[in-house]
Amino acid sequence: MDFQPFIERYREIAINEIRTINYATIGGTYYQDLSFIPLYCNKKDCDCRRAMVQVIDPLKSTDPLAIISNGWEQLSFYKAWGRGMSAEMIKEFKGPDLDFSNPQSNPHPEFVELFKHMLEDGVYAKRYPRQYAQFKLKIGMKLAKDVAPYLGLMQPCGCKSDKIFKFCCAPKNRL
Repeated sequence: MDFQPFIERYREIAINEIRTINYATIGGTYYQDLSFIPLYCNKKDCDCRRAMVQVIDPLKSTDPLAIISNGWEQLSFYKAWGRGMSAEMIKEFKGPDLDFSNPQSNPHPEFVELFKHMLEDGVYAKRYPRQYAQFKLKIGMKLAKDVAPYLGLMQPCGCKSDKIFKFCCAPKNRL
């Protein structure tokens, strides 16, 4: 799989930043706990600028109930990046939208609506480009000039250590 959970690269940050919904009814099914787990592309030469977000109910199973593709750039970015892709595929990249290239146990559109509602929290929405930049830095990708500012090098580290990211969880051999 080309996407890897953020938690595998930045465990402490991910633990502090995973978003969980305590209860929800989706498609007529009641869920007591829903976690939204971000995954990022682990190819150094891919600058897709999106996350795959696995929706799981950890009390029942670690298998994803749904996988949401969440791209935060303008549609024009994905049109240029994905030359030759269909309009439907480009729309999926732009996201958030269900990712139909991955198997889904319950691909209900209400998962996407719940996720869109969570993205209305600007702090939560900004995590995705920041985590993407941090993840890509960690795997050794040279960041594009317009992606590098997302790193938040001089911001408090997401692991809650009271240090700034550059001197805490950042891969020091890459800075």
